[in-house]
Amino acid sequence: MERIGDYAENIVEYTMKLRDSDMEISSDAKEELSLVLETLNELFDKAIKAFMDRQLKMVLEVEELEEKIDVLDENLENAHIERLRKGLCTAQVGSVYLQTISHLERIGDHITNVAKSIRKYEEATR
Repeated sequence: MERIGDYAENIVEYTMKLRDSDMEISSDAKEELSLVLETLNELFDKAIKAFMDRQLKMVLEVEELEEKIDVLDENLENAHIERLRKGLCTAQVGSVYLQTISHLERIGDHITNVAKSIRKYEEATR
């Protein structure tokens, strides 16, 4: 959870950097980030439920959502590169966007690890 907080703090710093520089990410990029955040929220809810209720079956759902985030990360990077190619985004804004989606993907990894930890617990209690 500490690492998730560190990534969240970095994302806030990126957002403040954009705001202070009067720069903004595109509406397409905002929609893409919203999709990742929705998926992360679902992942978090399921991971915490799996952890709290010791539901091994739900860990599989968590892993599927984490994989979805990995695919989103790759697709969003490609969409961003296309925006850069078309001149719809600046390198500075793009750098913040890429760092943000990378951090969101890592947050997904850490959330997934919370759910997966119950496997070890279950094995130890057998």
